Amino acid sequence: MSEDAKTRTFLVYYGELSLKKGNRAYFEQRLLKNMQRALRGLGVQAVRRLFGRLSVEQALTHEPSELLARLQRTYGVSHVDPVVRHELDFDAVSAAVVAQAKRGGFDSFAIRAKRVNKKFPVRTLEMERRIGGAVAAATGARVDLEKPDRVFRVLILNKDAYTYDDRVEGPGGLPIGVGGRVGVLLSGGIDSPVAAELIMKRGCHPVFIHFHSAPFTDQSSVDKAVELADTVCASRIAAEVQSIPFGEVQQKIVASSPSPYRVLLYRRYMIRLAELVTRRRKCKALVTGENLGQVSSQTLENLSVLDHTGHLPILRPLLCYDKQEIVDLAQEIGTFDLSIEPHSDCCSFLLPPNPITNAKLKDVVELEAALDLEELLQKAFAEREVFPVGVRP
Repeated sequence: MSEDAKTRTFLVYYGELSLKKGNRAYFEQRLLKNMQRALRGLGVQAVRRLFGRLSVEQALTHEPSELLARLQRTYGVSHVDPVVRHELDFDAVSAAVVAQAKRGGFDSFAIRAKRVNKKFPVRTLEMERRIGGAVAAATGARVDLEKPDRVFRVLILNKDAYTYDDRVEGPGGLPIGVGGRVGVLLSGGIDSPVAAELIMKRGCHPVFIHFHSAPFTDQSSVDKAVELADTVCASRIAAEVQSIPFGEVQQKIVASSPSPYRVLLYRRYMIRLAELVTRRRKCKALVTGENLGQVSSQTLENLSVLDHTGHLPILRPLLCYDKQEIVDLAQEIGTFDLSIEPHSDCCSFLLPPNPITNAKLKDVVELEAALDLEELLQKAFAEREVFPVGVRP
């Protein structure tokens, strides 16, 4: 806790952001804002930039566990150190480390000091030697610089000193928002929420797009998609699900196209509708949960045909994952149990028994020329619904 005994302090570190050079301040500021949003309602009194790291001050009236849990879901955070803040006085710092060490629970230890403030009178190695000697004398533990049971850390900044012996790992990645907006095609299955999570880790802000087969199916897939998106966004960002009725488009494709091509045609028209959404939201790419070879329609030839549909690049974060890896990630982010609940899935509605696996672009283009679906696409887009998810204002 801080020296005034009214707040506790956490130092938040980032990894990749330190490599951004001229853009580092922008990345730091985005991370700071994301943290402020994530930590609402947890008694946080200040979040500040502090010499290559961020500091968080939390009132002692609130428990730190939820704060740490939310920081562990905040992309851009490398690790979090719960610290005790002191005046710039070596004797006070040394006494604080010794007091921590006297709690015991270790046979070997190391002291790691860092002196950002070069005017501090005791140099780094001297601090480590003197504090280490005091701890050894007070506890009888031995110094082990290679594999210590405990590590006591000291950080000297310009105005304050910090001591700590705990570290909470963060998720890494980049702050959500620095990579721009992307349209995420969100089904009710296992894969697409995981794809959304992975693209968010690279700093992208999702606009979720869900297709349902109304008026031929019920509302369950929409409700499920909204809940999945809300779970992914949680306390981190405010986002939206754009829900688009696709049943009439599917019905026209079924009535006018060969059965093996239906899935591919469904997906190409979904991409066109998704681009109508992304154009209004200034998205830079589309994201799908497609995986190379996972199902018969997701062959390299078919994915190439999809890539030649619209104008935006299609990103596939799960392209080379096997199914168990995707399931493990879904369980980790908390979407798996919801994803496996039954619902009226758009992709399985009117699903052909024998989808083509090696489609040629020219054949697909010829089939589309005979469909004349523009009016139905505009109708579907006009009838879309928008559902807010994630952080509420």
